[in-house]
Amino acid sequence: MTDSDLLSDVFSTLRIESQLYFKTDFKGNYAIEIPQEQRRIRFHLVLQGQCWLTPKGEPPLLLSEGDLALVPDGIAQVLSGTSPLC
Repeated sequence: MTDSDLLSDVFSTLRIESQLYFKTDFKGNYAIEIPQEQRRIRFHLVLQGQCWLTPKGEPPLLLSEGDLALVPDGIAQVLSGTSPLC
């Protein structure tokens, strides 16, 4: 069995629902806090530029154009345009 066959088998047994939480076009100096919501996998796709993703209890992660970040279990997080360490 190939890896793609295994993944197909796994995903075919899951019941996955999706919702669009929000789509934005952030620019400049911004920060938005996204509250915790358990049993959710959130994702962020950076189409242009870059941003900082800081999941609660984790170090900040710089995301750049083309990056996709998955945040498990609905962890609270902050998205910002400048480094949270400044």
